[in-house]
Order: sequence, then C-alpha cells, then structure tokens
Amino acid sequence: MRRLAASTRTTGSTLAAGRRCDEPPAGHAGGMAASDALKKAARAVGAHRIATRPFPGHVRVLRDGRVLAGSDRAVALEETGLPTRYYLPREDVRTDLLEASDTTSHCPFKGDATYFSAPGAKDAFWVYEAPSEEDASPIAGMLAPWPRRVDIVVDGEPI
Repeated sequence: MRRLAASTRTTGSTLAAGRRCDEPPAGHAGGMAASDALKKAARAVGAHRIATRPFPGHVRVLRDGRVLAGSDRAVALEETGLPTRYYLPREDVRTDLLEASDTTSHCPFKGDATYFSAPGAKDAFWVYEAPSEEDASPIAGMLAPWPRRVDIVVDGEPI
C-alpha cells in the first residue's frame, strides 16, 4: 500500500439504504445506488443540503487505544439525513500511521473520495481532494474518520 501523501482531501454522505454516498456497496470499489442526475435534482429542489462550519471543540480519533488524530481545528459538515461528520486538517492526523487504500467512491454532492487505512482499520479515513460542489470546498484536503471503524471522541464524549 502507498503511504498517505501530505496533500489529500475528505468528506462523507448517506443514501436511503443507510450507506454513505462515498461508501462503496459491499464487494464494489465505488458506485452509487442512485444516479447523479437524481441526486442533483434532489438538491435543486432543496431536498438535500450540505453546510460546513469551523468546529470550536476538540476531536480525537483512536483505534485500539492508539491516538490517530487530535484536532482543535476541525470542520463540521452537516448533510441532510446524516450525523455530523468531522473533517480534520492533515497536520492534526498521524498520517505516518496511514496507508492509502485502493477503495474509491463517488458522491454527487462532494465528488470523488479516496480512502486511507490505519493499523487494524481498513478505510479508516476518507478524503475529497477536489470537492465537486462549492458547498463542500471547505473540506478539501481534510481527513474524515469513519465512525465505527475508528473511535471518535468529540469534546470528551464518544460519538
């Protein structure tokens, strides 16, 4: 596997079946359950929204007790139908512990995602290098931890 380079970008989103749009279906290295045109139409009529904001608290990411990231500079992304996702600057992530995965996916609201694995956690983080929509541009190059694959602690509380 390739080591994580110093410049990469991140994000996440969910489909009706509970799968994030950047989460590939089981056995697939990408793809979507609904067409980009359908998703874009949903957004056009206000059925789907993305909003980002600087997060004023502290986000920690762990795997088996090992700290993978700690940040006071996270960006929170709110997306219709999904829990808040936290995107962390690369400088706040132990990129020396991550390896690039072959997994990729596509979200019509954010673009193409790539993934990075941590010790014991396949595809532990995702990133959007160049988000396709302006609403997602604040998360460009930031790493998002995948809940349940790693432990995420926000202001001292596990999420």
